[in-house]
Amino acid sequence: MTTTRRVERVLCIAPNWVGDSLFFLPAVDALRRRYPDASFDLLAKPGIAQLHQDSGRFQRVHSLPPGAGRWQRFVFHAGLRSLHYDLALVFPDSFSSALAAALSGARLRVGRVGEGRSLLLSRGTGLPKRDRQRHVVDEYMDLAVAAGADVPDAAGRYPSLRPSAAGVEERQRLFREQGLGSGLLIGLCPTSAYGPAKQWPDAHWAALARE
Repeated sequence: MTTTRRVERVLCIAPNWVGDSLFFLPAVDALRRRYPDASFDLLAKPGIAQLHQDSGRFQRVHSLPPGAGRWQRFVFHAGLRSLHYDLALVFPDSFSSALAAALSGARLRVGRVGEGRSLLLSRGTGLPKRDRQRHVVDEYMDLAVAAGADVPDAAGRYPSLRPSAAGVEERQRLFREQGLGSGLLIGLCPTSAYGPAKQWPDAHWAALARE
């Protein structure tokens, strides 16, 4: 992406699922390296917003209240214009997320086309189509590269999230109540919101636990 204007304010529209909202973090970090003096804000669903509220990556975290209607969403997203965003990264593929970026007034809006989103985005026609053979980290990184970021090395592809102080305290309280002590705890979650199509076979989980 080439521009004669500085990028000073960036809006990241987060994916809607917890796992994906971790996998998009390497792309955010690549953009922060590209624009080290810019401020970064996040627009996310309430649960995702809470996860990133005190992560240290975002100056502001915007979130609509649960159950907000269409008009409430319209007014809320249009209200973001007062923050004068230079760049919006639209990580979800939905029409509503691209519309939110357009309503925010961001000068440049980067996301994948499709779902009738073309007129709402500034960059996207040159992005590769989603490919389920690629890791979603790399698919999200495509957006950062389209916005001017460099492709990171292998270490830069690993997502990391710093828990908030309140989260650490809550974890310690739960550990004490459950008698889990203070040592290493490994949790396995062999399930999926989408059912068997996205579940790892039982034998694989058993092998992982033994390892």
